[in-house]
Amino acid sequence: MLKNRLPFGFRTFGFYFWVLLFLPLLLSCNTGAKKAEAQLKQLHWLTGTWQQQSEAGLLTETWQVKNASQMTGKSYLVDQHDTIFSEVISLEIQEGEVYYVPVIADQNDGKPVRFKLISGKDQTFVFENKTHDFPQRIIYHQTGSNQLTARIEGEIKGKLRSEEFKMQRVN
Repeated sequence: MLKNRLPFGFRTFGFYFWVLLFLPLLLSCNTGAKKAEAQLKQLHWLTGTWQQQSEAGLLTETWQVKNASQMTGKSYLVDQHDTIFSEVISLEIQEGEVYYVPVIADQNDGKPVRFKLISGKDQTFVFENKTHDFPQRIIYHQTGSNQLTARIEGEIKGKLRSEEFKMQRVN
């Protein structure tokens, strides 16, 4: 056999060649997942209950950490004991990226809509889905240890529209 007649260094060359060829690929997959976990961890400040009182009613949003790759939440607007709006939300890692995924019963046939995290710095996190009707962007900004501003924005019939929600942590 030729393999047995080759010096030891040549026999192990094939092994090291394949390791060096595939190692960057394996490390890049792991790096993407670790980066997404670190980004999601930066959003753990959302954990708790947040509220905003307005003329429309009391807006409440709650968040909890489910595991290293998911946070779950819900948001609802109540006016005089009537629920005007409600949604179930998750922040989750999919395909090595962080997504904001709301589900609203009477919109999008009750199916989840994914908004990809495109920016996360200075306690401002921007999620985007350019193909969604409205909003196309969802932005969370921590303005203080017990304050946040949530903003939804996008275009409707070619005009930029936005809504802003200034909330206080209640627990």
